[in-house]
Amino acid sequence: MDKTLATGAELDQATFDDFVQRLRHHVRGEGVNWHHTADALFTVQEKKILFGIDRDYADKLAVAVEDSMYFSPKEYWDASDDSMRTTLDDMAYNEHDKPFLMIDVMDQWDLLADLDDHTVSGWDESWEYVNSHFTKEAAEAFIRRKKHDYPRGLRVYVEANIYCWEFNAIVKGLIEGKIVHAAALAKQVPAQEQDWQPIKTAPKDTALLLYCDSYFELGHFNIRLNRWVDLEKHRGLRTPTHWMQLPPAPAQLAQSADKAEG
Repeated sequence: MDKTLATGAELDQATFDDFVQRLRHHVRGEGVNWHHTADALFTVQEKKILFGIDRDYADKLAVAVEDSMYFSPKEYWDASDDSMRTTLDDMAYNEHDKPFLMIDVMDQWDLLADLDDHTVSGWDESWEYVNSHFTKEAAEAFIRRKKHDYPRGLRVYVEANIYCWEFNAIVKGLIEGKIVHAAALAKQVPAQEQDWQPIKTAPKDTALLLYCDSYFELGHFNIRLNRWVDLEKHRGLRTPTHWMQLPPAPAQLAQSADKAEG
């Protein structure tokens, strides 16, 4: 979908329905098989380089030159001009009787450290928080839009919001159809006037009450499976024959009654 909240589109019925469908996929549906995380929150993290660790206590080395950093002697060699390569070969022949690329890697680091304005040190990496998103698509959209501001790189890290009760209550409300777009409420048929409709007329972007031959089930249509599934565990349902919109919550009914009296 070109118009989506994940990339900054305005909130309307279409973008809301798309958002809820993607949220359901990532939190309750097949998307969980990708991240294997309960109550998922999609966090964008920035890669940071910690430079300056004592070489005796580091298993990764780098050489810093002005505003540049190289993470292997070969990488430094490939970026050097002919003059610097000649200097490195001369230093290697003087101390090891071999050209620079033929000597031991640790000896290469030692020669680089002997160059003026070159600092060889240990380093490590860490990932720091940038922001968080309800869905994977929104996190990836941020990375596409802002990656030029983070030269070391960005990634999507999935965190488990197991004890974030308010957040999880909102997500559950959205997935189960308890939180809806205001436009949907305005168009909603009063509960007492609702009737069963043939399944071929059912909307496929919201939770519904389904009649499956001999029993009732709360469910929705899973586009990837191309079938109706139950709302809670996403198990495939016996083909429903009829559907009905879910009634509004009691609080919404009370608000409607207040407006009618007014």
